[in-house]
Amino acid sequence: MKGILYLELGPASLYTPNFTLYRSANEYRFIRTAIEQTSNKREYLLQSTAFSKSLKDLFLYSSACKNKVEIIAFIEKEWLCSPGRC
Repeated sequence: MKGILYLELGPASLYTPNFTLYRSANEYRFIRTAIEQTSNKREYLLQSTAFSKSLKDLFLYSSACKNKVEIIAFIEKEWLCSPGRC
């Protein structure tokens, strides 16, 4: 059975953190783009998530382009998840 992370990440693509990602005090901020359904115009949304050392480590690790297998292995090792349970 494949774990949730495996199913969420695409096939053999390489992943890097969003290039607009930055830290501000106790959170990470980044710009996300979306297409407005009614007008088909692009929206730019400033979003944030709480800072954590785990996220910091993941962002640093993935900044050198990693594939999903590498990212999942990193998360399982760093966050002490068993394979398929993260």
